[in-house]
Formats: sequence, structure tokens, C-alpha cells
Amino acid sequence: MTARTSYSPGTPCWVDVLCADAEVGRAFYRDLFGWDFQISADPAAGGYTLFYLEGAVVAGLGPNSGGGLPDAWVTYTSVTDAAATLATIARTGGSVLMGATPIEGQATMGVFTDPSGILGAVWQPDTHIGARLVNQPNTFTWSELSTPDLHAAKAFYGEVFGWEATAAEAGDAVVFMLDGRAIGGAHEAALGEFSAWAVWFAVNDCDVVASRAVEVGGTTVLAPMDMGFGRGALVAAPGGAVFGLAAINDPAP
Repeated sequence: MTARTSYSPGTPCWVDVLCADAEVGRAFYRDLFGWDFQISADPAAGGYTLFYLEGAVVAGLGPNSGGGLPDAWVTYTSVTDAAATLATIARTGGSVLMGATPIEGQATMGVFTDPSGILGAVWQPDTHIGARLVNQPNTFTWSELSTPDLHAAKAFYGEVFGWEATAAEAGDAVVFMLDGRAIGGAHEAALGEFSAWAVWFAVNDCDVVASRAVEVGGTTVLAPMDMGFGRGALVAAPGGAVFGLAAINDPAP
């Protein structure tokens, strides 16, 4: 089952992309994943866009106001109390960039960086629980942290979200577990690798979708290759936001 009506606290629940050219971004993801979209009519939302698949909301697109930050995908983790979680983040070595902020009765969000300066966000749901479809083709399926300090990351995310880190098949890597479920991963960043949370989308055929990404204006970051979960690739949207494509052998429920 890939339709969701709720997320347990501590579970990644929502992803959106910060995009300097929203019009180009909307067209790219529409053409790549077949997403429909709706632009908020509220001037205060800055053109925030919701993406839909099969009538269900699956991701968002927000304005990248610049300041030297590249376009990027952001992972939001569901929490019961955004303000309390952000206080824990500050106390545990992270930094709060945006305090608990209500969004039109839909949710309360906040933005932070972990002790290594890597961007993340929290989501306290109201009417908007997060993505309504996950783990099916053309929807969010996984977030993977590339970090310069895996030991510090395990301690931080364990304290903040209650994640338990178990050793992955790869060398310097872990799988984050919550209540016996795998909800994300992390690895020690390789030399020259950008440290960030990478958002991955499930696809039927990694090679076909990676090729399609280039056809509609993106670029290849890591060509399709066999990985532990199946076949994967990294691509970048026209504005430079990098994300993963995963053809998973045994998709998670």
C-alpha cells in the first residue's frame, strides 16, 4: 500500500524543492514524473506549488530566494510538536533557521541545520499530513544523508527523532530505523561529495527515466548503475537541484 493517511512521529513525510525559476521547475517535474500542479493563490506563499499524481499530493516547490544557496530538495520529518523539536535541535548541536511557523491551518513547519550544517525541516501536521502517495513510481521513496561526520549524525538524529542506526551492507553507512522500519539512511561523505540530504524517487525503469531527465532539461550526476536496493541514478534539474531515481527490487510498504 502506498497511499498514506498519517505518518508516525519521526517519519520523513514531505519533500519540496527550493527553485529559483519556478516556471522552469514546474515544467521539468511535470514532464519527468507526469505530475500535475497547483500554484497557491496566496501572495504570501510566493508561488508555492503543490505537485499531484493520480489526484494525490506528492511533493512541493517553493521559491529559492537566493543568498548564494543552490536549488535543492528538502526532506521534512513529521513531529507532534514543531517548537519542542526545534528546541531539542538547538540544544543538541543543530541550528534553527526558521522557528515553528504555521501554514494556513495545514501544518506547522520549521527549518534547521544539523551539527554539520546540513539542511533539514520538521512538519507538525494539521490538515496536510505530507505526501499522500509514496513508494510507488514517480513518488518519494527514500532520503539519504551524506555527512562529513557520521558518528555525530547518528547521535544527533537519534536524540532529535528517536532514530536507531544499524549498519548497512556498504562500508561507512547506516540505515536509520524507527519502530522496526527503515525510514532513511546515511553515509560518510566521499572526498569531494556534497554533504546534504538527498531525496530519492521511485521509478519503474531507472535507465529510461534518467535518460528522460536529460531530454527535458536536466543533467546526469551519476549514471544508472546497480545498487544494493536495485538500480539507481542521480540527476539534476535545470536549476541544479540533485535527486535520486530508484528502481527498487522490493519496494517498501
